[in-house]
Amino acid sequence: MKILKAFLGHHGNRMAFAVVAASLAGLVALFGGLYFMALRQDAQSRQNQIMMVEGGLKQMGDGLAGLTQDYAWWDDLYTNIPGGSDAWFSTNVSTAVTSGETADFVVIFDKDKKPFRAWHASGGEESDVGFASAEFVRQIEVLLQDNPKGQFPAKRGVINLADGAYMIAATHVYPITTSLLVDAEKQPIFILGYKLGQERLGSIGETYLLEGLTYLPGGADGLVKLTDVSGTVVGGLNWTPSRPGTAILKQSLPILFGAAALIFLFGGLIAWRSHRLASELLQRGDNLQSINDQIIHLNTELADKVKRLKEAQDEIVRKGRMEQLGQLTATVAHELRNPLGA
Repeated sequence: MKILKAFLGHHGNRMAFAVVAASLAGLVALFGGLYFMALRQDAQSRQNQIMMVEGGLKQMGDGLAGLTQDYAWWDDLYTNIPGGSDAWFSTNVSTAVTSGETADFVVIFDKDKKPFRAWHASGGEESDVGFASAEFVRQIEVLLQDNPKGQFPAKRGVINLADGAYMIAATHVYPITTSLLVDAEKQPIFILGYKLGQERLGSIGETYLLEGLTYLPGGADGLVKLTDVSGTVVGGLNWTPSRPGTAILKQSLPILFGAAALIFLFGGLIAWRSHRLASELLQRGDNLQSINDQIIHLNTELADKVKRLKEAQDEIVRKGRMEQLGQLTATVAHELRNPLGA
């Protein structure tokens, strides 16, 4: 019976271990699946945020280009530029553009690509706001290289100057009523723009609820890189990407740990039940052994009594035969003493 108890206890523990191991393996597989799903969801969320920021930049550039196009086709603008009406320009163009924070500056190049009208939000009407540099002119030419003639929408892009990067939109100025008759090469160039910085680009983070969106000037890396018209990285935007998958995984950890605790508890319960079953079987085995010993003892007593009874029967038979023999002997002796016919 001790062997039986050891056998049951050993196999009960093995069964408990197998159940716990299999359950934990399933739990680990579940956690691994959730972990990789969280990584994929985080990566997808990050990509979606990058697309939103790029869309926000495009929307800002498109708005600037649309306004530039509207002004470039304005007949009064075309009429007043050659006339040199500073008052009209300041009242109808420069102030209107910058008061709504649509742009930080307005620059108009003449047909020789020299600025002869310039207005900056920080300084008002100025004769020279630093936009006459050869590099500025070169980048404007690159921006408009596929837009030299005819009616084309305003082109937008990023240019890089000594004091930082600028978002600009530019196009040739046309009188809308006679634009098809005008040679673009001989027309002024109308330019709107604003300097890229934290104050302006930070609004993208507020719009799309991005945590800690920061503008990185120069060639700094970022989740979204800003390149100028020549393809050179001139800045970037960085923020703390949201991690919805990781957040869900963290929320699931207490459940997973609770499940692991239940698995260990269940395994312990199985081991305890196996041990208890082994003890009960051992007790019943001891009871059966005691009953078996009693049966053996009773059988022994019964066999002894049967033997004694057999001996008594044999003795009775023997005595009966002796009595019959005695009677026969007496009869023979009597006959010998008293012969027939004597």
